[in-house]
Amino acid sequence: MEGDRGEKIHRKREEADRFGLDHSKVISGFQALWYALSDEFPVLRRHREIFVACLFSLYFLVGLAFVSEGGFYLIRLMENFGAGYSILFAVLFETLAVSWCYGVDKFSADIEAMIGAKPGRYWHICWKFVAPIFIMFIIAFGLANYSPMEHDGYTYPMYANIIGWAIALSSILCIPGFAIFSIIRAKGSLSDRIYHLIQPTNNREEKIRRAMNTVRINGDVSGAVGV
Repeated sequence: MEGDRGEKIHRKREEADRFGLDHSKVISGFQALWYALSDEFPVLRRHREIFVACLFSLYFLVGLAFVSEGGFYLIRLMENFGAGYSILFAVLFETLAVSWCYGVDKFSADIEAMIGAKPGRYWHICWKFVAPIFIMFIIAFGLANYSPMEHDGYTYPMYANIIGWAIALSSILCIPGFAIFSIIRAKGSLSDRIYHLIQPTNNREEKIRRAMNTVRINGDVSGAVGV
């Protein structure tokens, strides 16, 4: 009897720990989304409560599908397509943009301004060559060995795989899509547009110093938004 009671207490504690971990993931994800959108659309800062209510209402409505009778199959679909290739392509674009467009020397200078130490040549090689090559290899290997999704002996229908790839591409295509949109809006010849768009802002060093001063004063990164 005592053993059963101890086992129940242990199980309840594990459930509480899992709930706290899931809750922290939701909050951190919301913070990342909030800062990104509020930077792009400053008007949202005046209506934070409305934005939070709408966002979490959307979370609730979408989450209902995952607790339905076939919800576990939807979870597996999202696990397979929602984070795999999307993250790999996003990291690949980010690595290429920072290493080859922005420049590892400028990036190292920014890190030195923030932490007081400049990264060594090893990190330059990793950022510029090792990381992009490894990521491209992982993507190519995964696509070469791709097969329709299965789970526990059940093969997902073709339309489910199409929906999965649509979910993945909805994140992947945003990056080149926004780049093309920026090129179209810019002025000058095509080469001039691309050249000016990949250049860092003229006052980047001043922004970094101002952001770091704000962090030292406030003790958080809330004032560093917009760097």
